[in-house]
Amino acid sequence: MISLSDIRRARILVVDDEPVNVQLLEYLLKTTGYENVSSTQDPRQVVALHLKHRFDLIILDLHMPGMDGFEVMEALKPLESDSWLPVLVVTAEPDKKLAALEAGARDFIGKPIDTVEVMTRIRNLLEVRLLHRESLDYGSQLERQVRERTAELARFRGAMDATQDALFLIDTASMAMVDVSEGACRMLGFSRDALLRIDPVALGLATRTQLERLLGGGAAHDGESEADIVETDLLRAGGEGSVAVEISWKLQEPDLEHPAQRMLIAVARDISERLQAQENLRHAASYDALTGLPNRTLFFENLRDTIELAQDKNWRVAVLCITLDRFKVINDTLGTRGGDELLRQFSTRLVRCAKVRDSVGRLGGDEFALILTMPREQQDAVNMANDVRESLRMPFDLHGQQAALTASIGIAMYPDDTVEPGALVKYADTAMVRAKEAGRDGYRFFTAGMNVQVLARLDLELALRGALEDAQFVLHYQPKMELNTGRIAGTEALLRWHRPGYGLVYPAEFVPIMEETGLVVRVGDWIIDEACRQIAAWSADGVRDVRVAVNVSSRQFVEGDLEGVIRDALARHDVEPGLLELELTESALMQNAERTTEVLTRLKALGIRIAIDDFGTGYS
Repeated sequence: MISLSDIRRARILVVDDEPVNVQLLEYLLKTTGYENVSSTQDPRQVVALHLKHRFDLIILDLHMPGMDGFEVMEALKPLESDSWLPVLVVTAEPDKKLAALEAGARDFIGKPIDTVEVMTRIRNLLEVRLLHRESLDYGSQLERQVRERTAELARFRGAMDATQDALFLIDTASMAMVDVSEGACRMLGFSRDALLRIDPVALGLATRTQLERLLGGGAAHDGESEADIVETDLLRAGGEGSVAVEISWKLQEPDLEHPAQRMLIAVARDISERLQAQENLRHAASYDALTGLPNRTLFFENLRDTIELAQDKNWRVAVLCITLDRFKVINDTLGTRGGDELLRQFSTRLVRCAKVRDSVGRLGGDEFALILTMPREQQDAVNMANDVRESLRMPFDLHGQQAALTASIGIAMYPDDTVEPGALVKYADTAMVRAKEAGRDGYRFFTAGMNVQVLARLDLELALRGALEDAQFVLHYQPKMELNTGRIAGTEALLRWHRPGYGLVYPAEFVPIMEETGLVVRVGDWIIDEACRQIAAWSADGVRDVRVAVNVSSRQFVEGDLEGVIRDALARHDVEPGLLELELTESALMQNAERTTEVLTRLKALGIRIAIDDFGTGYS
């Protein structure tokens, strides 16, 4: 019987070329009571050290300069009379694990290291190693017993190979496999010799605790009684994944002449096809067969989960119900085949519109739905509705027939409209009907107040798009004063909008919309040209050397040709570069910092002055 003190007195060697890995493993081993821990960072010393100390366990990194772990194991094999290498390999590459086992390693641990897993595997492997050595002390006796059992095993193997199931015979003394059936070799792709070298735990037959429980009679029974059936995964050769199996265990009846010699028999049956059939049934119950999208049942489950998360995060949730306008006409004209193809293509476009955290579903017929989580305002729902409408602009190719389509979209909000998932979908569906009645190719919110807000914003956005062409923008020039002299040091160009029927509109009301829509690039180009025109006009009137500062957006660096716009404006109005100053915020500077820095460097070399606006409020 191997005691805990025997295990902690075991001789352990840590082999790794990385000092930090060596120190970590030494620290873990020593602080958990292991008394004889050695280490080396030179894999070429392992053989000499093992000859001298006869280690019970060698923890070996696979990738080291000069001599890798596979070469070390090959060099160690002649030192072990039975080729039983006391090696635990460490690797971060899953495909190397089976190769290491076939090379002679008894077990493996992955990187990064899981402390609990590492210590458990070390203890288990040491226990097996010490049991193995203990058994070797009775070598002559065991040799006789093996000879006596050879004929019996040969007869047993014949019976094993006659079945299609995978059979594994495990010696209860060494906890190692002593024989396997041809069915096991076929199932897992190993040769018999390679399979016998693999530890049962590493193969996936059972955990060390489960094997101990089986030996104690906790699940397997003496004689012919059936054991409990357990589902697990067994490793396949060559790193080709695993095989799903169900395993039953039997503890073999002891021989009257050798009562201490008992065998555990594991019978494994491949259940991959059965599990795949079950998965197909689960998928069919939760997903739409035509489009592959979540069906109504799964969609409502996703909605309930999303609302629970939104409650914790204090988020808002939008449900968009979407119906395809004139779908019935297309379905009647092109037939079911064309209609189904249209639904499949639309579902693909809809998924492309969704973000990672959004959920898409088909509720039935031509009705689809989207779940959006929104940390802030409902504008995200409007943007998504417009994205869906925009995705329909390109005609659908339905078996050679072109079909143009629009959609009507209804939007309901959590918690604004309701906190109940079912009511939320119902309200979104009601809003969808309203959108269809309003003329199709549009969207409506369930709450009237939201519709007012959204329509007002949409009206503002449409007015902005025409403001530049209709010359509604003007620049006001605010003087900059030197505090110590009172002298005017320059001016700052401030954008104002004279909106017909509304009067003067200040930037806080419309600049955020320009940023979202990208209009800020075109308007920003106009500001630069207008500022240069004003500088030239002042100079012509005798007011010279008035520097004008203009604000620039981060989008002008990425989406526009800011450098080209400035060069053209300076040349067109014959303005000195030093009279133009660019102001940008710290956050604008940090967005696409590499591109922004390149442009600013060239502009500064041209003579343009650069200033950071609101310094200290962002990234400084």
